[in-house]
Amino acid sequence: MPALIDGHNAMHRLGIRSASHEADRRSLLARVRRIETAAVVYFDAGRAPADLPAVLREAGVEVRYCRTEEADAAILRDVGGGAHPQRLLVVTDDRELAGKARQRGARTSSVRAWFEGPPPAGRARRPPPERTGPGGFKPADFGLPDDVDLDDPPPGIA
Repeated sequence: MPALIDGHNAMHRLGIRSASHEADRRSLLARVRRIETAAVVYFDAGRAPADLPAVLREAGVEVRYCRTEEADAAILRDVGGGAHPQRLLVVTDDRELAGKARQRGARTSSVRAWFEGPPPAGRARRPPPERTGPGGFKPADFGLPDDVDLDDPPPGIA
């Protein structure tokens, strides 16, 4: 499943901090490459050098520098523009971006879950529940618990 990765969000959430932004970017790309080469990493690049290409391929991973729009908007455009958005996985901890990607039919993953990979041998990781309602929303998208009984209001509410 091709992964569309929110680059700066991933660097922040993984705590990638080194001597320079370029070193941070390369560190993230090395991590992505170890997991999935069918990935596209999006970076906000409004202030990038003018000679930097908008799209590069580095060791199989596609890198998109978004100059004219935010990386989030480019990710959503690419999800919405595909014939099979359900085959795409958006990797981000940005709740708004994840919710909009799910609305367009893509699957989503938190940064840590995607980068941690499979659990060690002998230990199964329980997948999160895939409870969705109309429009692909989950109760957690609205800050609610997984099980919500609308016919049984909480005490004190009539």
